[in-house]
Amino acid sequence: YHLLTQHQVRHLLVLNGSGLPAGIVSLTDFERHLSLAYYRRLKDVQSVMQHSLPTLAPQATIAEAVYAMAENHSSCVVVVEAQKPVGLLTERDVVRLYRHHATRQRAIAHVMTQAPLCITAKTSVAEAAELMHSRGIRHLPVVDEQGLLVGLVGEADLLQRLETELVDISGRNTQRTRR
Repeated sequence: YHLLTQHQVRHLLVLNGSGLPAGIVSLTDFERHLSLAYYRRLKDVQSVMQHSLPTLAPQATIAEAVYAMAENHSSCVVVVEAQKPVGLLTERDVVRLYRHHATRQRAIAHVMTQAPLCITAKTSVAEAAELMHSRGIRHLPVVDEQGLLVGLVGEADLLQRLETELVDISGRNTQRTRR
């Protein structure tokens, strides 16, 4: 997991003992193999969600969405109307759109995932992880009681706490061996 985050990639090639490709591991693989017990310790999504994220109006273009993702180092854009999430456009969507020769000037309203599943900041991390896993999604907009966007939680956000814990454990183990 540390190599994925250190190099800011989502997939790593795994080699066998002979140096030949044996498979690929992704952030999704880590998320799916963690037990719900791990997520239950993290309490609610308030502790892991992104507060600063790219948002665009439905009439924005695919090109503007790609620019917003790149500028914000984000894997998606939340499409909003009156501060309420009405859609999502992800990196995976953009790759699919370009593969099908979609014009960069097309409005994202025509290509976004509409009416995204949303959660509140009080939703437990375990529940958010279960929703992502069961629905096959990687992002959940976080809304307040009025349905206004307050953040976003993605599978990488769920795993980021794991990296912090692993670094802490590694540091403690290094200190013990020095004693």
